[in-house]
Amino acid sequence: MPKWGWATIEIMPGPVQSWYFHSRPDGTSLRFPHRLLVAVLLLLAGAPWIRWRYSLRTVLIAVTVVALVLGLLFAF
Repeated sequence: MPKWGWATIEIMPGPVQSWYFHSRPDGTSLRFPHRLLVAVLLLLAGAPWIRWRYSLRTVLIAVTVVALVLGLLFAF
């Protein structure tokens, strides 16, 4: 059973692949830029102040899109 962990590495000089997903029998690794995590946290922090008006149809479309993205992300 794979274990979850968190690690941060220093970017080496030169061309570096900032997005990386690799699945192995001993675990799965996902690499992304730190600025993505900061941007997502800022958006989540500001979300309560936004006035949301949406219909049930909008919610169903959004849930379907999220499910498709997650399905495609974890299918490979």
